[in-house]
Amino acid sequence: MGAGCREGQTLRCNVGIVKRCNMTLTDREGEQKMSEALKITSNFEGLTRASNGDYILEGDLRVDRSLVVDLDDRLIIRGVVIVKGSIFIEAGGSIKTGSFIKADSFIEAGSFIEAGGSIEADSFIKAGGFIKADISIEAGGSIEAGGFIKADSFIEADSFIKAGSSIEAGSFIEAGSFIKAGGSIEAGSSIEAGSFIEAGGSIEADISIKAGGSIEAGGFIKTGGFIEADSSIKADNFIEAGGFIKADISIEAGYGITAALGITARAWISAEYRILAGVAAWRSKGDIAHHSHDLIRCEELRSGEIAFGRLEITKPKTKELTVAQISEALGYDVKVVKDA
Repeated sequence: MGAGCREGQTLRCNVGIVKRCNMTLTDREGEQKMSEALKITSNFEGLTRASNGDYILEGDLRVDRSLVVDLDDRLIIRGVVIVKGSIFIEAGGSIKTGSFIKADSFIEAGSFIEAGGSIEADSFIKAGGFIKADISIEAGGSIEAGGFIKADSFIEADSFIKAGSSIEAGSFIEAGSFIKAGGSIEAGSSIEAGSFIEAGGSIEADISIKAGGSIEAGGFIKTGGFIEADSSIKADNFIEAGGFIKADISIEAGYGITAALGITARAWISAEYRILAGVAAWRSKGDIAHHSHDLIRCEELRSGEIAFGRLEITKPKTKELTVAQISEALGYDVKVVKDA
């Protein structure tokens, strides 16, 4: 791609209009120009067409430059796809491989991306439809799909992961930035984001859920281990953890909150129904109490019945008070003076 490419500019080359340039400098492929890309059209050598309209390419596809696919239906490649540059599939197009897909730059499809193995890109992965891999999905940038994102193993992005529908991984889901889904988010082990985690449906992981920001679900939040957020934790349904639940600000549930160990929020805790802490069946009641793993700690319990565990109201580190409130607390008049 030429160094003169500006955002929004349409690139033209000897294979026609390739794509609109929406990449940053860090996404570009160095000296390699998009005009040098290998372009697959309906008359591509070795390409056959099935009765259902699919285009089929037998064997592996290894390209030492970028790849552009311009077909009116799905492209199926029986073997592996390894591309030294980027993979761009024109609007409405899709790709499916019998093995893995790997690009040294980005992978982008107007419709879906599907692989019998893993999908890997040094930059971003983006699809107008779904992204699905029988093994893993990994990107040095972001992973984004208009539909669902699913991998039988892990899903990992150095930037964000975003899906219009659900996000599901047999192992872990990890993002350097946020994780956001219009539906549910589910992982066989852990879910971790450097920023927030947000789902229109439920959030569920067998081991742990952790966010550098907030965790919010339109359904329930559930894990076999701990739930931890540097901001707030909120679920329209219930919140349940096989370990502890901890939030630097607040914890809020539309139903109840249950934790095998303790529940801690720096500010407030709120639930429509019951709150239970220290219900771990794998430890004795005395042991849990001795280690304070049955405590429900917060500055304010806004709502909810403490059905199991001990409530501990903590003192705020800072509190804003008016002069009148200070005077009432001290029992005599208070005068505000400037520091010397």
